[in-house]
Amino acid sequence: MNPSEFPLICPVCDAETNSQGNPFVSEWALSCHIAGSAIVGNLPHRRWIKKVLGDVDFSRSNLSIAEDLEPEVHKALKDVQALQTPNALAQDIEVKLHNYIKERLMDYYGETRSAWWVKGVPQKIRMECANRLESDNEDDRQEEPYQYTYFIDLKEIVDKKWEVFEPFASQVTLDERQLSKKVFLDWLQKANSVRNRHAHHIRAPKEGSQRYRDDLETVTTMKRIIDSLCDMG
Repeated sequence: MNPSEFPLICPVCDAETNSQGNPFVSEWALSCHIAGSAIVGNLPHRRWIKKVLGDVDFSRSNLSIAEDLEPEVHKALKDVQALQTPNALAQDIEVKLHNYIKERLMDYYGETRSAWWVKGVPQKIRMECANRLESDNEDDRQEEPYQYTYFIDLKEIVDKKWEVFEPFASQVTLDERQLSKKVFLDWLQKANSVRNRHAHHIRAPKEGSQRYRDDLETVTTMKRIIDSLCDMG
C-alpha cells in the first residue's frame, strides 16, 4: 500500500475520507471507496467506473473491482493534479457549463434549433453570437452561433431562464444549503472574475499569493457545483 504522489481526493465525489471519516491513505484505499460506493448503488460512482472500465458486474466483490480500478484511479489523480490551477479549472468550468446549459435547454424546449436556441437564449445574446460568428476568420468559423457564447452570456442565460435549471440546482447543496438562484449566479460571477484575471498569464496573480489561493478556492467550489449538476444527467 504505497502512498500516492498526488492528493488523495475522490475524482468522483471529491471526498477526502471514507465512510468512517478516515482519510484515504493510498490509491488502493481510494479505489476501494469508489468500488464500494458503486456496489451499494451510488450512481455517480457507477457511471465513473463504467466510463473507465466499460461494463462491470457490480455483484463482484469490492476488492475485485478495486483491483481493476487502481490504475485508472492513478491516472485520474494525475489528471486532476494537472488541472489544479485557477486558469485550468476556470476553462474546465466554462466548457462544462456551456455543454450543460445547451443540454438542459434542449431537454426543456426541444432539440430543434428553432426551439432551444430561439426560446432558451435571450435575443441580445443570439444577435451577439451571430455577429461573432460572422466576424470570425473563415478557417476557424464554427457551425453554430452558440459556440460563440462568453462565460458572462452563460450566466445571463441561467438568470433569464432559471425555471429550466431550478429543478436541478435545488438538488445541489452548498454549505448544507440548497443552491438558490442568487447563490448560483454569485458563484458564476466569481468564477468569471477568476477566469478574466488568469487569462493573461503576465498579469495573473502569482502562484502562492493570497489572491491566487483565494481564486483557486473559488473555482474549485464552482467546479464542484457544475460537476454535481452534470452528474444528474
